[in-house]
Amino acid sequence: MKYDIMKKALRAKFTQHEKLKKLLLGTENADIIEDAPNDYQWGCGKDGSGQNLLGKALMDIREELKSTVQVQKPVEKKKPQPKFEPLI
Repeated sequence: MKYDIMKKALRAKFTQHEKLKKLLLGTENADIIEDAPNDYQWGCGKDGSGQNLLGKALMDIREELKSTVQVQKPVEKKKPQPKFEPLI
């Protein structure tokens, strides 16, 4: 339950702030680890045996964002057409 609430909050945060969204998407497929030595639930814990729920939630949100980002193709600039005037 707490995990779903955290994901909802993170989803709101990263969909409302474009800079943060780009930052999260910039991590590409890297593992995200909450390096919190005293937190074995949301972080990795002191010995790395924590659940890292925050990191997992961020990676879930990143995947959601990837699926909503549309790939934009570069717009081709049209070359101006030369104007021809009649030679009469």
